[in-house]
Formats: sequence, C-alpha cells, structure tokens
Amino acid sequence: MATTICLLADRPELIGELAAGYEAWSPGWYGPGGRGDARADLIARSQRGRIPIGLVAVDGEQAAGAVALAGESMSLQAEFGAWLVGLWVAPERRRQGLGVGLVRAAVREGRGLGISELRAGTAAATGVFERAGWRRLEPILHDGETV
Repeated sequence: MATTICLLADRPELIGELAAGYEAWSPGWYGPGGRGDARADLIARSQRGRIPIGLVAVDGEQAAGAVALAGESMSLQAEFGAWLVGLWVAPERRRQGLGVGLVRAAVREGRGLGISELRAGTAAATGVFERAGWRRLEPILHDGETV
C-alpha cells in the first residue's frame, strides 16, 4: 500500500487517530495529567498557508505518521525562527524511512511558506534528522533533558 503525505487540513478525520498516537507515544506530555492537549494541537495545525501547519502520512485510510511546522517548540519562542515539531510515526511503520519522508515534506512545505530555516529539538529522533540531511547546531536544555 502506498503512503502519501498531505496537509492535515486535507484529512481532518484523522485527528482522533493521530491524537491517540501522540498520547501513547508521549504520555508524560499528552497523556492523562500531562500539560499538552494532542487534539487541540492537531486542530490548530489543521490549516493551510500559515504556521502552525501539520502534515500527515496516510496508508489507505489510516494515519501512519505526522509532523508540523510551528512558531515555537517546547518552551522556546518564535524569536528562534520556525520549528519542526511533533514528528510521530506509528510504531509498526518505524525504521522504514517514513520519518525522513515527513521531515523532507515539512521542509518543502516550509519553503513554500517562505521559511528558509527550520529548527527542531529532539532527543529521540536525532538519527531521523541526520538521515534527512540536517545537522546538529547546539544542545538545548529542556525540562532537565538535553535535546
């Protein structure tokens, strides 16, 4: 089955499925008692032509992954520029190149919006970004963890 990557605005019916994926992936942030709200974040990313803007990888009628462009990441504000956030790939689809495809699609979307430079903060997906051609600039301390 071919995987397609499109704007989340084109597939809003996948928000519930994606929210469940984010909650399972990051229970400390999106789970019960966490500070985040996966559904609200995804709804905010379901627009066109401006950030925050989300992309979703779709296999048939199921969400296989997602990523977004935002004006801030974690506690870091917009003065640092645009950020790639929320990179998530369904567990059964990991290590198949889908994360790299999502990162590259987000870069193309950003260029289309006039964004020439993106940043990302991650401890878990460093390899994905390196395979997509990104390079590490500097470590960032966030909630006691270096990302």
